[in-house]
Amino acid sequence: MIDIIIPVYNSGRTICKTLNSILDQENYEDLVVYLIDDCSDEDYSDIIKHFSKYLTIKYYRLKENSGPGVARQYGLEQSKNEYIVFIDSDDMFYEHDSILKLYNSIYDFDMSFGKMLEKGYNYSLESHHEGCLHGKMFRRSFIVDNNLRFSDYRNHEDNAFDELYLSLSKKVNFIDDIIYIYNHNNNNSLSLSLNTADSLKTYIRSMTWLFNEIEKRDNIDSYKVGLLIMKIFCYCYFNYLLDENLNEFVFNDLNYLKKMYLKYIDSIDDEDKLALYKNFDYQVIPSITLDDFIEKIHE
Repeated sequence: MIDIIIPVYNSGRTICKTLNSILDQENYEDLVVYLIDDCSDEDYSDIIKHFSKYLTIKYYRLKENSGPGVARQYGLEQSKNEYIVFIDSDDMFYEHDSILKLYNSIYDFDMSFGKMLEKGYNYSLESHHEGCLHGKMFRRSFIVDNNLRFSDYRNHEDNAFDELYLSLSKKVNFIDDIIYIYNHNNNNSLSLSLNTADSLKTYIRSMTWLFNEIEKRDNIDSYKVGLLIMKIFCYCYFNYLLDENLNEFVFNDLNYLKKMYLKYIDSIDDEDKLALYKNFDYQVIPSITLDDFIEKIHE
């Protein structure tokens, strides 16, 4: 059996497509769906009644609106099967055997994952990357053994969970198949409701939480953590360049992560650093270098 955890918040307009994509899976009878309601204003009873004819659905409503990280964590605590897949309430699985492909590829790995298809208003983009939950299957025993949990931040909490998982795991399997359709068109999306400054602030807070967790561990892969801290600083640097006045706060908020940068950056070589830098293909003329940006962060 495989647990599918879905946080829902005012998702009545999109959740049927998500549940239909689960019902369309070849192994739908082996799936247990956990709908974690983050205090929606909507009533899902008719939707649940309909899909419960075909799917095993467990519904829980949180006592107060707390964000997707809290909802996912609650789903983890209520569910029990060894394999876990997360999906957002406005997304879908790509094909009828997407979950089966993940299951058949996890073997003795801690995680298996494939590619996702990102769909916007006028584009679609095939991609795969670390730092998200999309198109992945997680092993519960690894989560329990390493005491992994989601933060209670309302944004980028999925990035922090996934990056911590990957920093600790030495057994991750990638399959070259599209697994997941990520939908950018949902106007209720929390990530889309934040402006650049708010999003960057919550990103920095979530990454600070992540490195606090990393520092508690003695079984991390320093090379992976070096790549991670370089990626974090490239993201903050290029977003700062997009709006320097708006994001002046970063020189105060990044002080702890600067210490982590200085601690772990020598775990990777200059070629790795350059490759990560080039990966951020932002159309912006830099006013300062990355090194100068880091130097300006307050100690």
